Amino acid sequence: MKKWIIPLLFASCLLFACEDQSSKETDVSNESTKNDKLPYTTEEWKQQALDSTWYKNLTIPSEEVFVEMIDFEGDEVPELFISYSGTNYGYIIGHYNKNSEAWEQWNSQQYETTIHGDFRFKGIFKDEDKKDIALIINFEAGASGNLEVLHLLKVADDGSNIISGQSYRLYEDSELKVDTSKNTFTIQTGDFLEHFTLREHAIASENSTTNLYSGLPIIQNSKLLKLLNHDFFKTDIIFGDTYPIAKGKVGLPKEEDYYEGGLCSFYDNYFFCLAEEEIPVSHYYLSNFKNVTKESLEGVIGQAIQISSYERYGDPDDIVYYANFELDNVYFQAEFNHDQSNAELTSLTLGMNALE
Repeated sequence: MKKWIIPLLFASCLLFACEDQSSKETDVSNESTKNDKLPYTTEEWKQQALDSTWYKNLTIPSEEVFVEMIDFEGDEVPELFISYSGTNYGYIIGHYNKNSEAWEQWNSQQYETTIHGDFRFKGIFKDEDKKDIALIINFEAGASGNLEVLHLLKVADDGSNIISGQSYRLYEDSELKVDTSKNTFTIQTGDFLEHFTLREHAIASENSTTNLYSGLPIIQNSKLLKLLNHDFFKTDIIFGDTYPIAKGKVGLPKEEDYYEGGLCSFYDNYFFCLAEEEIPVSHYYLSNFKNVTKESLEGVIGQAIQISSYERYGDPDDIVYYANFELDNVYFQAEFNHDQSNAELTSLTLGMNALE
C-alpha cells in the first residue's frame, strides 16, 4: 500500500448525507392561494398543501411517520416535510411555487435497510435569518444494534438543496433533550453530558463552536482553485458528505484499506477516511502539487504563512515543515519541502473550521 502520512492529529468533525434533488413536476392546477392574504398561518399552509393536487397524486413508498411544516427558506411559506418508514424509508419535501401558485415536489431522500428505518422529528430551531433548522433522528434497526444519528437539517446556503448542517451519533445509552425556545439541546451518554446551542449559523458546545455546513463547494476562491489546480476540486465532494457518499461522487478508489486505525479510500493524489457510520468525513488529504510555493499561497490568500517544523516520530532525519491557516471557514494544514520563502507545497489537509 502506498505510504501516506497524515500531517497532524485532527479532532473529528461530524458530517450527513447527500440529498437528491427531486424532479420538479409542477402542479399546474388552479388551486386556491389567496395571494392577497399571504402569509397564511402554518396550519393554513399545511391544510392547503394536503389539499393540493400534488399531494393527492403523490405516491409515498410506505407508511407515513409524520408530516410537518418547516420553513427551511425563512420566507414565511413553510415546506411540507413527509417522512415514511420501513425497509425503504426516507422523506419527501414539497414546497409552494409562487410563480405557478401551486405545490410541487422540491427534494427527497430514500434509504434502504434490512430490518426497519425511519425518521423521528424532535423539533425546530429558528436561526438568526429566520430560516428553520429541523432536528430529526435517522433511525435504523440492526441485528447487532440500532443506528441513531441526530441531524440538523437546513437549506443549503445557495437555496438549492436540503442538507445536514451537523450530525451527532446517539448510542444505546444516549439521552437527547431539546429546548426549541432557546435553540439548545443536550446529549447525555453515560456520565458524559454535553450542551449545544445554535447561534449565528454555528453550534456552540463546551468544547468548541463549529459552523454549520453550507452545502457549497469546499473552496470557492477562484484564484486559490486556479493556483492549486488539483484533481480533488474537480469532484463534487463537499463538507457534510459521509464516507459512502464521497466515494459515490468520485467512483471506486484505487485502494481501500485501514490506515491509522480508520478505513480510508485512496485515489491518485488524495484520500479520505471513515470517521463514523453516517457521520460526515472530517478531513480530506491532498498531495502532488505542482509549482505551488509559500509565496504564491500568501499572495492568493492575503495572509502571511509561518512555517514550523517537528521531527516525525522523533527522527531527526525526518523533519516535517508545516503551516496552518484559515480561509472562508475552511481550516488548512499545509506541508512544505523546507521553511524558506520559496518552499514548495507538498501536501494539504482540508478541514471544517472550528471557531474556538
